[in-house]
Amino acid sequence: MTEKQLNQLLEELKERFEDELYDYEAVGIRFEDKAREVGEVITESSKHNIDREDDRDFPEYGTEAYDEMDDLDGVSAWKIDEFEFDGSQREYLADHCYLIASNDCTFDDGFLMLDEGEVVMDKAVVLAKIF
Repeated sequence: MTEKQLNQLLEELKERFEDELYDYEAVGIRFEDKAREVGEVITESSKHNIDREDDRDFPEYGTEAYDEMDDLDGVSAWKIDEFEFDGSQREYLADHCYLIASNDCTFDDGFLMLDEGEVVMDKAVVLAKIF
């Protein structure tokens, strides 16, 4: 899938779920390797490395260093209204991409130091599978 195709698909999803978008505190794009089904509620939590100086400074999934990191109060996602695939995300691309939403969200409060455009969602529901 090219950058242009992905961005076009994201716009189509925004239009398709436009009415539902207002039913949630936040709607976002989540990249991950785990296969999920539409309607599934995500109960896992993402990890957080408050000491990192760079987005890429993150231990490999499944390692002891990864497991020792603090859990967030849900899973992280890119807010749909702020996300545009520009190619710089290529190194972060996982096997799957989902449109998820939740009414129990945490936005950067200055302490968490989330990435720009990132939101943490508790009990997020999968609205659509993008790939």
